[in-house]
Amino acid sequence: MEKKDLKEQIRKIILEKLKDLNLEKSENKIKEDLVLNIPHKVITASDIESLDNHSIVKIRSDAIITPLAKEIIENKKINLSFSDIKKENLKIALGSDHAGYKLKEELKAFLKRKNIDYFDFGTHSEERVDFNEFAYKVAREVSDGNFDFGIIIDGLGIASSIVANKLPGIRAAVCNDTKSAAISKEHVWSNILTLGSMSITPDEMRDIVDTWLKTPFGTDRYERRVKKIFELERKLEG
Repeated sequence: MEKKDLKEQIRKIILEKLKDLNLEKSENKIKEDLVLNIPHKVITASDIESLDNHSIVKIRSDAIITPLAKEIIENKKINLSFSDIKKENLKIALGSDHAGYKLKEELKAFLKRKNIDYFDFGTHSEERVDFNEFAYKVAREVSDGNFDFGIIIDGLGIASSIVANKLPGIRAAVCNDTKSAAISKEHVWSNILTLGSMSITPDEMRDIVDTWLKTPFGTDRYERRVKKIFELERKLEG
């Protein structure tokens, strides 16, 4: 084979490869165009009525879908993907009763050092109060989508978790060690962490909170199972 013919053959091979690469990029772009992220909490018909059939929509794990939007989703066979859209700057809602006040102050200093935004919904002293009020405040803010996550501290963490879990979209977990913190976040996508001031030290609290915040929501089988929780909530909401 002459050198000229060899060069021409190589040129053709390169051109074919370039065509394949461009086609692959185009196909990936088409797939990306079919995916829509809806960051707000309430999904209405206007959000999805213009979408093509079989589109993929990523929504918040605590999203509320209106009845008309549900009907459009069913008719167009739109695939919903429940996963919280990642944000660079987290907003954390904090709360405690009198038993958790001191540990909450340690937590605030820790979050401040890590440049994490937070708001303290109280209590603001060691004067005796009922835990219900402050657990509800934090859970309400997270449920309404005003904050990404919540952390509540009482004596053991149990009482506050019971109150928080009464609100829609809340998955509050009592975690007094790093293992349970990681598992609660990965396996069931916990969005509120409750801690017990009588169960852990300030150093342990910092490790638990750091682990919980850094652990991502699990995918695959974990997402499939958490979806069932969302579906159950929506059935109960009517």
